[in-house]
Amino acid sequence: MEHLDFCSITTILIDYCNNEAMGSRHDFVEKLFHACVYGETEDYIIFDDSQVCRWLKGTTNLNPDLIRYYLGSEEHRVSLKHDIESLIISILYDKEMAMIKLRELLINDRSVSTSQKENLLKSYGTETDSQMAEFVSSLVLFAMTRKFSRRDADRNLITPAEFLPAPSGILHEHSIPKACSYFCGRDNELEGLRKALLSKGRIFMYGIAGIGKSELAKAYAWKYRNEYADILYIQYSGSLADDIADLDFIDDLPGDTMEERLKKHNRHLRILTDSTLIIIDNFNTTIDADSFLPVLMKYRCHILFTTRSRFNEYDTYELNEIDDMDAMLGLIRQFYEYMPSEEGILSEIIRIVHFHTFAVELSARLLRTGMLDAGELLWKLKDESIKLSSDDAIGIKKDGTVRKDSYYGHIHTLFSLSALSTELFSMMRYMSLLPFTGIDRRMFARWTGQTDMNVVNSLIELGYIKELAFNRICLQPMMRDIALADTEPSIIKCRTMSDFIQDNILTMHGLDIPYANTLFEIIINVIRFSIKDDIPYYLRFIEDAFVYMGNYRCLKGMNLIIREMDGILEDSCTGTASDRALLYDFKANIKYPYDGKLLEAVGLEKRALSLLPEPSADTALLISNINANYGGLLRIKGDLKSAASYMEKGILILREFHLEHMNEMVVQTCNLAMLLSDLGDTARALGLLERCGKIVRKHNPEPNHDHAMIEEAIGRIYLMKGDIKEARDHWETALEIFRTIWADNPELIEEKEMEIKSDYANTGMYLASSRIKPII
Repeated sequence: MEHLDFCSITTILIDYCNNEAMGSRHDFVEKLFHACVYGETEDYIIFDDSQVCRWLKGTTNLNPDLIRYYLGSEEHRVSLKHDIESLIISILYDKEMAMIKLRELLINDRSVSTSQKENLLKSYGTETDSQMAEFVSSLVLFAMTRKFSRRDADRNLITPAEFLPAPSGILHEHSIPKACSYFCGRDNELEGLRKALLSKGRIFMYGIAGIGKSELAKAYAWKYRNEYADILYIQYSGSLADDIADLDFIDDLPGDTMEERLKKHNRHLRILTDSTLIIIDNFNTTIDADSFLPVLMKYRCHILFTTRSRFNEYDTYELNEIDDMDAMLGLIRQFYEYMPSEEGILSEIIRIVHFHTFAVELSARLLRTGMLDAGELLWKLKDESIKLSSDDAIGIKKDGTVRKDSYYGHIHTLFSLSALSTELFSMMRYMSLLPFTGIDRRMFARWTGQTDMNVVNSLIELGYIKELAFNRICLQPMMRDIALADTEPSIIKCRTMSDFIQDNILTMHGLDIPYANTLFEIIINVIRFSIKDDIPYYLRFIEDAFVYMGNYRCLKGMNLIIREMDGILEDSCTGTASDRALLYDFKANIKYPYDGKLLEAVGLEKRALSLLPEPSADTALLISNINANYGGLLRIKGDLKSAASYMEKGILILREFHLEHMNEMVVQTCNLAMLLSDLGDTARALGLLERCGKIVRKHNPEPNHDHAMIEEAIGRIYLMKGDIKEARDHWETALEIFRTIWADNPELIEEKEMEIKSDYANTGMYLASSRIKPII
C-alpha cells in the first residue's frame, strides 16, 4: 500500500511532466515552491540539492521552516495553489490521468480516515487547471501536516562492477543545470564533443574565458542525457578531492570526516563505466596544482572538463568563437530589439569584439539600457581596440592559461561604459568574493545591508550576475576577474558583509547552518582576494572563522587560516600574545585528531598556554578554551589527574567572568564530568552537570542542543554507575530534544540513537527496544 506523502505525490506528478518543460527534479521542486524560493520575504528558506533529493525519495521530511511557511499563512497557501496551476499543471502532458492517479493514491491509503478522504476529495476536479491545482495543493498541504514516515534508502545496491554500470543506487540524484535559454550556434561543436568523448572518454574542453564552455557542457549533458545512465555535474571549487568528498551518497553518515567520505566515494566511483558522465566545470588550474587529478583520470566513466588551460598531457577539445554572424545577431536580439537599419553597425560590433559570446551579450544588454546607441557603442569599442595590442593571437602563459588580452579589454570597456552607481559598484565588489557555486540572493542581500533586491536585479539585467538554480546567484567567471581588478575588495571596503558574518554566524559557535560550505568558500575568497588594510580586524575575523570551520571539519579552510596567521604574526610588532597563543592552539587542533600526532598537539597546546596573559573580560573565553583543550589532550594521553586540573581551571575562568551561559561552558562541563566519572567521582560529575543544566534553562528555557548534551552526559554517567533506569530516562529526554531540533535530518537522529545503543552494549547492558521510542 502506497503512503500519501510528499514523495508519493511528487512521484506521480513528475511521471506525467513533460521532461523538456520540467527540467531536472530539482527544477520541479523549485517550481512547486516558487513563492517560497523567490518570494520577497525576510524569512527565506535555503534548499540544497541533497536535501531536495531526500525529500523526493522520502528519506527526509520537508524542511520544518518550509512547512511552517505554507501552513502558517493563508496567503502562502494560496500562493502554493497558484504556483501549482501556472508552473506544474501547465507542464503535465496528461493532466487528467495524473489527477486520477493522485485520487487513487488518496483513496487507497488506509492510514487516512474516511472523513478526511471525503474532505480532500471535495476539491477534486479535472475540468480546469484551477480545479486540478486546488486538488494537488490540498494533497501537498495535507502531506505537510502528517506525521512523517521515513522511507528506507536501499543500501543493498552496491554490487560488483559488472552489475553496477551507474551510481543510481548509491548516489543521491545530482542536479544537472540547463544551458542558458539563449544558447545557440553550437550544433557542430556538440557533435564534435560527442565524438571526442566516445573516442577518448576523458576530454579537456579548453578556450578563452567567456566563450561559452560551461554552456556547451550543460547543453551537451541535456542533449545526450538519455545516452547516459547518470550524469554528475561538479562545479570545481579548487580541489577535486573536496568536490568528490562533497558528493552526497546514501551511505554517508553525518559524523564522517572529509577523508572518510573521499575514500568511500572514490571506491564507488572507480567502478563506474562509460554509461556515466562526470562534468567538472571551470577546472581553471595547472596540471600539477591538483594532486587528485591523476586519480580521477583513472576512472572508466566519461569525464568532461571545461577549462581555460590547455593540458597537452591529456586529450583536449578546443572551443573557438562562433563564426556565424546570423547566430550572433540572434543572440543580440535576445536582449535588444534592433531596427533593420542597425544591423550593419551591430555586425561591425560583433566583428570588433571577435565574435566573443559574452562580449556580444554584454553589448546587447548595454544597448537595451539606452545609455548608448549602437553607433556610439561601436565608436567606444573602436577607440578601445586602438589602445590594445594588435596581436590577437592566442597567447599561452607559463601556467598554460589561455587568454586574449583584447577580449578582456572589450569586456572591461563594456563594464566601464555601464557607468555603475556607487551602490552597484559596491555590490560588484561583494560579488567578486562569492564562489562560482553561488549564494541565495536574499541571503546575500541581507549580508550586504540591502533592504530589497533592486541592486542585485539591476546587475542581473546588465548581465554581470548569473542566475543559478534555487534562487542562487554568482558572477560570470570572466566578470569576476574584472571585478576583482576594478573594485579592489578589501577588509575595510567589504566591512558590511564581514561584520554580518562575524556578528551573526561566526561568534554563534553552537549555531548549525545549512549553507556552511558557501560561507566557508566566501571566507576563503576573502583570504585569497581581499586587500588586508585592517590587520587587527582581519585577524579576529579569521580566528573566529577557524573555530567555526572546526565544527564542520573544513580542513582546507583551517589550514589556509593557519598559513595566513603564520605570515601575519611573523612580524613581532603585529598581533598580540593572545593571537600567537591561538595560532598554536589552532595548529594543535590540526595535529590531533586530523594528523594523528597526539604528542605534537600536546606540545603545541602547552606552548599556547605559556603565551597566555592574565585572564580579563576580553581574554577569559580564549584562556578558558585553551586550558580545556590542553586538558582534553592530556586525557587522551592518559594523564587523567592533570587533565582534570586544566579542565577545572577552564570552567573556573568562565564562572569568574560570568560566562556560564555560553555554549563553551556546556561543552567543557560535559567533558570534565566524563573525566571525573572515569576517575570514580560520579557524584561530583553529576553535580556539575545539574548545575550547568539549571543555568542553561535559566538563560534559554526552550529545549535546545545544549539541553540535550547535558541530558545525554548525565545518562552516560548513570549507565557507568549501573543505574539503568536513570540512564534510560535521561537518554530518552535527550533523544526527544534531538528529534525536535533535528526534525529535518533523521540521519543525525539515527546516528545519535545508534551511539546510545552502542554505549549500552559497551557496558554489557543492552537497551530494551520497547523503552526507547522509534525514530520517526
